[in-house]
Amino acid sequence: MGIFALTYIYTDDDAGRDEHRPAHKDHISGLAANDVVLMSGPLGPDEAPGALIVVRADDKASALAHTDATRSACTGSSQP
Repeated sequence: MGIFALTYIYTDDDAGRDEHRPAHKDHISGLAANDVVLMSGPLGPDEAPGALIVVRADDKASALAHTDATRSACTGSSQP
């Protein structure tokens, strides 16, 4: 089992982010409760708008799969 740091850049769609934020936070909290997400949060004010999520996973592919699962849980879509 390894630890992986995943970063992502926020979409320019503020309304869409606001709409899906509660589901995103619930999903991430659930992963944290299961010891998958170790920490998460927004990047600093001098960085591009985005976030960091640190996850525990067996390998890189499994770590990246959490991003697909998070997108699906929050938007109902696996499309970026």
